[in-house]
Parts: sequence; structure tokens; C-alpha cells
Amino acid sequence: MSQELCQAVCHLDFDRVIALLYRGDDINFRDESCSDSTPLHQAIMVESFRMAETLIARGADVNAADRANNTPLHSSISYKNLELAKLLIDSGADVNFRCGTGSVDTPLQAAAWNNQPKIVEALVAAGADINIVDRYGQTPILVAAWKGHREILEILFSQGAVVNTYISAALGNIQEVESYLEQGGDPNARTGRTPPYGNTLLYFAAANNQIEVADLLIKYGADVNGECEQGFYPLIVASQFGFVEMVELLIDCGADVSVIIDFGNGALELAAENGHKEVVQILLERGLSLEGSAYGYENHIERAMDEAAAGGHKDVVRFLLLQGVTISKTAIHAAGERGHKPVVEILIAFGADVNAKDYSENTALHKAALKGHLEIVQLLLISGAYVNARDNNRCTALHNAVSLGHLNIVRSLLASGAEVNPRNQRGCTPIQLAKCRNQQDIVEVLMAQSLKIGLDMRSVCSACQYRRSRS
Repeated sequence: MSQELCQAVCHLDFDRVIALLYRGDDINFRDESCSDSTPLHQAIMVESFRMAETLIARGADVNAADRANNTPLHSSISYKNLELAKLLIDSGADVNFRCGTGSVDTPLQAAAWNNQPKIVEALVAAGADINIVDRYGQTPILVAAWKGHREILEILFSQGAVVNTYISAALGNIQEVESYLEQGGDPNARTGRTPPYGNTLLYFAAANNQIEVADLLIKYGADVNGECEQGFYPLIVASQFGFVEMVELLIDCGADVSVIIDFGNGALELAAENGHKEVVQILLERGLSLEGSAYGYENHIERAMDEAAAGGHKDVVRFLLLQGVTISKTAIHAAGERGHKPVVEILIAFGADVNAKDYSENTALHKAALKGHLEIVQLLLISGAYVNARDNNRCTALHNAVSLGHLNIVRSLLASGAEVNPRNQRGCTPIQLAKCRNQQDIVEVLMAQSLKIGLDMRSVCSACQYRRSRS
């Protein structure tokens, strides 16, 4: 079965892959359980250059498309993997392949969207059409301008990409924009027909920090609160990128500091998420209302705290705390899960509840143990984290550490009094979980720690029994 080939590729089992190909398995088999991806797509997903090279050398189709009509080259770009992208290009991948789905179409547009200048250069060198137009009427340079990716914007401009007024606004070509306006051009022109579709000239200036162009457009009547693509506004994109002077200009000219985009994110949340403390400070000083819910949070400041904690932006977190902001229940989860020890330390110092639970009843200890952050696990434990706390599946932090093979964390939890044999909702203990995953070193540690396990070691957890019945 070619399904076996896909599984072998995902597990990087090279010997098995070669054996299955020798047996005659289809190297271009489409896996229905994985969006009709081929083994080569899946090698890209696990980011294995050697596996991709092995498959290509044995005849894998580098231009095979999955269910969304993405080729392996599209996938390599979405994973931002220059090495794999170059391998595929050198192996004959179509650099102008149109997928016709999603937000971007061709590989060059995908690279511009994902801010991959080196991949852009490789695609252009391989003959990618720099002026290709997608079904939305976008060229690669327009995508780069929309996303505020200045380096790619400059690369494509230097290679002769066609420039219009929107691109001129993004490049800061004040003469071109002024000429357009003096000839009666609409200062509120947008790339789409009607709001909220398309982006305005002011949006392109704001996204690329072109102060003079923005000021000129506003003087000619550009709407500072004009909604743009995906619900963005000039102020929100300027806040996201941390363009302090642009943020101040827009607010001075009447930009609404309280506007939000999809899922409740606003200028404050995006500035905090990206670590722009000065912008956060400006927004708070310039009248941002903290009232109202924000997609799962009681207010915007609480969400901003979580975003800053998740991003590891300790300066933003400290600034918000010094303003008297109440610590959200899950800020410590966000920082702990992503391994941001300095942020966890700050939150604890300001009184964060180390035993607070999220919507799945996970504590920060559950999150840190699962992700393998030993120092954070130890910090939480010495700060009073309850080592045997249960989530809504009745799993403890020990279950989580065992599930991904974090031996040092297993040892740390046991040393702090973790129960050796707690059963989760499916009746599975950590030692059964370790046996199921062939983690003999963890099994030995758990057995040594327990004075009386009281288990039939031949038993396996229900998940293992299910898996065996399927094999």
C-alpha cells in the first residue's frame, strides 16, 4: 500500500522508503487522509532535505499538486525553507505554477507574502514572472507592498516590476503620488472595488512607513479610518510594525485608536504581540478605551498582556504591569508554553497565579512540561505550582512530559512529589504511556521511583490497544 510509503516518509524511515519503492509503491501516490499530498509534499512538511532529495532522485513529480492545488514548491515556501525551495527549483519545479486557491497564487507571490527575500531572489533567477497577475489582480510587488515587506519590495522594483500609484506610495515616491493627486486622482483609491475589499493608498504608505506620502495623502483628504483588506486599518498596520512616527501622525489626524479587526485584535494587541512598547504606550496615552470584550478576554488590555507574554516581550509585559494592569489568568500559560522564562519570572514577581487553569483546565506547568521547558518547569515548581494538577482529560504534567519523552522533566516532577501512577480519563498511567511509546529510559525512571507500582506491566493503555487493533 502506498499509504505505508507516506507513513515511512513522515517518520523519516529511509530504509523502509527504499524498500517500498523497490516493491513498486507509487512514488506519486496521493494521500487522501492528508489533503491528497504526495510523499514529496510530506517530505517538505517534515522539512527533510535528504528525504526530498531521495524521492526526487527516484522520480517523484516535483510539480504534483495536492487538493488545494499547491505544489511541493508552494509548500516549501509556506514552511519558509530556502534549502528545500532551491532543491525543488533546481529539480525542475514550475516557478510560475498557478494554484488558484488561497490568498496567493504563484510561488513568487507566496514568497512575497511569507517575507522570504532569498526565495524571491532564487525564483526570479530561475525565471519567475515578476509581473504575473493572480485572480485578485495582484502582482508579486503589490503583495509585498500590502504586507509591508520592504526588502522584497525593493528587490522586485530593482528587477523591473511594473509600478503603479499604490506601489509608489509604498516605495515613498512622493513625486509620483503628488502628480497623481494634482491631476485629480482619488486620495481614497483602493485596490478593491468597495470597502472592505482592497487596500487604500494610505494603507500602503502606513504599512511601509512612508511618512511624507501619508501626510500628503491625508492633506488631500485620505480617510485615516478607511477599512482595508482583511479588516485592517492604516493605524493597525502601523502599530503592528511599530512605526512610532506613523502611529502618532495617524492619531493626530483623527485615526480611531479603538478599531479592531477579525477575532477582536486591535492596534494595542498587535503592538503588544510584536513587542512595540512605545506604540503600546502611545495608544494608552492617546485615549484607547479598555472597555469591552476582546474575543475570549474580558478586555483589550488583558488580551494585549497575553499576546506580549506569548511573544516573550518582557519590556511590554513589565510596562503593562507597572500601569497597574491586572494579570490575565493565562498570561503565564502563554509565556510558559513558549519557553519565555524571563516573562514567567516577571509575572510571578507581580503575583501571577501559578496554579491558574485555562479553558482546558491546563496549568502553566502542564504547558511547560509538554513543550519540554525544564527551567520553566523548575521555576513554576519552586514558586508553588501544584505538581499533581489535572486537566480536563485528567492528565497531570507527568503525563504530558512522558507523552513527548522529556526525561529530565519527568525526573524533576518526580523529585517534586509527582504521583507516579495517576490515571487519566482513559485509564492510562504515565508508565503505560511510556511503554506505549517505547521510552525505556522513562519506564526505568518511573519504576525506580515507585515503591509499589501495583500494575500488570503487560497491560497497555486503551490508545495502544486501539492502535494495535488497527495495524
